[in-house]
Amino acid sequence: MSCFMRRVFVCLAVFSQLLAFKTSANAQTLNWQMDLVDTAIRVSGQISHSGVGAATYNGKLYVVYSDHSTNGNLWLTYRVDQFNYSTPVQVPGAVVNNNPQLAVYNNKLYISFTDPNGLLYIETSTDGISFTNHGVCSNMFTNSGNPYESAFDSPSMAVFGGNLYIGFRTPKSGLGICLVTESPTHSYTASAYYPASFSLGEAPGLGAYNGKLYVAYKDTTGSNYIYLGESTNGVSWTFSNAATGNHTSSQPSLAVNNGVLYLGYRQNSSDFHFYYAYSTDGVYFTNGTSTTPTMGGPPALVVGPNGKLYNIFSQNSSSHYLSTAIGQ
Repeated sequence: MSCFMRRVFVCLAVFSQLLAFKTSANAQTLNWQMDLVDTAIRVSGQISHSGVGAATYNGKLYVVYSDHSTNGNLWLTYRVDQFNYSTPVQVPGAVVNNNPQLAVYNNKLYISFTDPNGLLYIETSTDGISFTNHGVCSNMFTNSGNPYESAFDSPSMAVFGGNLYIGFRTPKSGLGICLVTESPTHSYTASAYYPASFSLGEAPGLGAYNGKLYVAYKDTTGSNYIYLGESTNGVSWTFSNAATGNHTSSQPSLAVNNGVLYLGYRQNSSDFHFYYAYSTDGVYFTNGTSTTPTMGGPPALVVGPNGKLYNIFSQNSSSHYLSTAIGQ
């Protein structure tokens, strides 16, 4: 091979690396814009922190929420087109005290929520129309029976290591986790356990990234920093202040898109703007970036059927309309 040709190949390799780096950097920083406000759907949930759960399942972007009725009814809808969500389907028998959550696990749509007694319930669906009620996660107690091992507010879910993890805050600000296991060769089981050393100021946000399970949470010192717990097995935890450049007034949300771990949260001020930060290694996070949308509660970050990152949330108004922003 001639010297000239070798130089050409070297230049092409360098150019390819630079292009990949530029593409990666562009994928990390997102431009968030309002995408949809559905005035036919009003969201309730946790008092002054109303929010939703969201997940992509069978090519549809599903959203679960509690309505404004005194009964705390549970509803499921999905994105129909650029302008509308589908007519909501009520999940029968559910009484929701806070914000429900969605996840996809074992080829099913999983719904988790807490009732007024602080019990964590789990339902599943394979079509978004009919539901199987799995009852209460075992090894939990009602608020009246044992106030230390119940669910104080909204749950969060993440699939990790072949299991579904459902995290929640206890009345004593600890972390509770309901471990769900189900597979074609393993029947459904769900049991709660309580990792030590957590002190949560709000409901946690769970996510899985680069072989680790993450818990993002607001601290209890009044600074409203976001701290992280990370684990390779869901039992032993390492704590990190990598995200303490971010301050929140509600439950954080974690999602992975294009190999980047995104952290979304509501700003700790009366403006209630949506902020986001990101990490390319799970160790170092950027400081939060302000975006245009304002929220009535926490964000629900989710990758849509089109591969783009969405934030689904309750509008910051007395109407609490179901709202959607897209990052691209």
